[in-house]
Amino acid sequence: MSAPTTILYKRATFVTQLPVAYRYAPSHCWLAQTSEGLWRVGFTKFALRMLGELVDVQFDRADGAAIQPGDV
Repeated sequence: MSAPTTILYKRATFVTQLPVAYRYAPSHCWLAQTSEGLWRVGFTKFALRMLGELVDVQFDRADGAAIQPGDV
């Protein structure tokens, strides 16, 4: 039997499937490694539903700048 690619997440009436290869934060943000040293950042469907309309997101780092553990 092969390993699952998603896991079930349920909170109250909200239900979704989350990819197991992603890393999740308690704030419902996720990281997905796209290649060695590069990561994609996003929000879970649950977070987007709770946030409502997302108007603007800003990162204070230049494209390609390194980020260290603990950086805000």
